[in-house]
Amino acid sequence: MKRNMDLIRALLFQWESGGQDLTAFSEAEQIYHTALLIEAGYLIGEIIPGDTEDGSGVVGNCVSRLSWAGHDFIDSARSQSVWEKVKAALSGTAGTAGIETVKMLLLKFVALKVGLDSGVQP
Repeated sequence: MKRNMDLIRALLFQWESGGQDLTAFSEAEQIYHTALLIEAGYLIGEIIPGDTEDGSGVVGNCVSRLSWAGHDFIDSARSQSVWEKVKAALSGTAGTAGIETVKMLLLKFVALKVGLDSGVQP
């Protein structure tokens, strides 16, 4: 299964305050991406391994809350315009990137938006 950063972002917002429309993503995608967020330390929880048709090896998750890193990520990704700029920057080069690279770009764009880093453009 391919990693989807839009789903990653939506899941983190769902854990922060609920109300996210996740209907565009299958249950298997949501379970797998939640497991990725647990592995990366953005959610606190347990992964329930097992045999799956899609080969993900994850049949469920038990999440208790967002971690500090999860809160930091969604604070950086809150602005839709900043999120779109990061996605556009990535599509022009790598097409995708790991969550730490996305987080660094988000922080850079947020800093530019508030005038903290006007000397260097990402």
